[in-house]
Amino acid sequence: MRSSIVRTLQLALIVLLTLALVACGSSKGSSGTDSSGAIEQPTDSVAENKTCLACHASQAALDTKLVIDRDSLIDRDRLSELRDTASAIEWGELEEDAMSEAEHAELGTLAAAAAVEDRANGLLVEAEVMGTHGKLACVECHTNSDETMNDWHPAITSNPTADGGDVCASCHGTKLVENFKASIHFTLSGIANGACKRLKPLTDIDPDAAQAAFDGYFTSPDTGCMACHATCGSCHVSSPLIQDVDPGGLMENHRFVSEPESELTCMKCHWENGEGWEAMDVHATNIGMECTNCHTAIEEVHGRDIEDMTIGPLYYKGPTTTETGPVEASLTTVLQTSCADCHETPHAGVTGGAVLDLNHMDSLDCFACHTQPYYNCVGCHAVSGEPEDMIEYVKLGLTVKGEPTSKLGLLTHIGTATAIEGYAIPADNSDPQWKSAWAASSAMHLIDRKPLINETAKISGSMCDNCHSVEGADTFLKATDLDAGGTDPVDDLNWVVPVDRLPEVH
Repeated sequence: MRSSIVRTLQLALIVLLTLALVACGSSKGSSGTDSSGAIEQPTDSVAENKTCLACHASQAALDTKLVIDRDSLIDRDRLSELRDTASAIEWGELEEDAMSEAEHAELGTLAAAAAVEDRANGLLVEAEVMGTHGKLACVECHTNSDETMNDWHPAITSNPTADGGDVCASCHGTKLVENFKASIHFTLSGIANGACKRLKPLTDIDPDAAQAAFDGYFTSPDTGCMACHATCGSCHVSSPLIQDVDPGGLMENHRFVSEPESELTCMKCHWENGEGWEAMDVHATNIGMECTNCHTAIEEVHGRDIEDMTIGPLYYKGPTTTETGPVEASLTTVLQTSCADCHETPHAGVTGGAVLDLNHMDSLDCFACHTQPYYNCVGCHAVSGEPEDMIEYVKLGLTVKGEPTSKLGLLTHIGTATAIEGYAIPADNSDPQWKSAWAASSAMHLIDRKPLINETAKISGSMCDNCHSVEGADTFLKATDLDAGGTDPVDDLNWVVPVDRLPEVH
């Protein structure tokens, strides 16, 4: 569990972190390359890199520049102990007085020192592990720039792929880069789409104010959504630097990693899903799988072919933009991973085939049964955001909006902007386009092999009681659960389970 310091700075990103996917690798889907970018062997420019490597190939030189004493490094065990205590207090597992003021101060001091040490470790380069890339001159990617650097370092482009990877295109093909520049990973257009919709009432009244609110919330380099978006380098070279609270740094001394470890990339951004996954999901707890064991499709990582994307407003430009182009409006067209990729004949071994006999496979999404209760957006932020007010629950509804015959699956409840401290976007619960909203969930990382998700089912020992009981009936989103004139938008009726599909209560 992350420290309370990190969590506080990241609260405003709870919604977006459940929607985005950061996984690297490819085994399914199109290659994303084209013949115009055939990889050429670069001219060997190692000799030109001596100036850069004088520091970056020497841990001693980096330590000197960053004032690190290798004989007096911080106590990592103590830091971990303090972070665990702070997290336990935050989640209500310990009382507030479990940490003294002095210990809170110690935690801050140790965390800051650890970040500096990690930064020094993350700047070390081993040219011999870089392969073909090691033959390039450093300045071919790290070009001269006006970017602010330390007074002892020349001004260079520290993140050469921040523009989406133009520098990569000369070797890896323009098609791959074009696709990635329009991908949901790079643009975060799914989040931007939602933000623009929530800003519509303000946009209609005061476009400049709406755009300013969007820019502060979405594009701020320090705390905005775009501070977290993925670049080529943040997956394949460096561990992502999240909002200046995580040190980031080179993963493997500047080796270009084709399929990085989940802990170093995916989990840095998707920590909300990642924490639940590591602690509760059967794939992690029983099998030790990582994100990239399932999320392998090139479409999920580098984006779909732009020719397959819808031409529409470039949401990431903000609510007042008139620009259009290839864009992914949500995850629905991007997500390729399916349970059937591995589970070709689910429930084939169920005694008596009871589930199959009841045709549940035709009417229920896998996650409808195999999820566990979790804290979704409103579950954390509906009241105060304090642990004592948090609610774990599961809610099921239609998986295809407005399609009454679609399978039933997991829903999530996305809170209004004012429910999360720090959002610059105002809320108006009298406008159906503005209020908190139900949506098909992307937080499907709490899989249990034999779930007993409510108390009635736990007492009876029967999974059937998850649905076929008085308590189980409350699991399904019904029209009577919604307040179209209050906290829920009228549009939520499109997720409601039709009356004739509600389970019979035994």
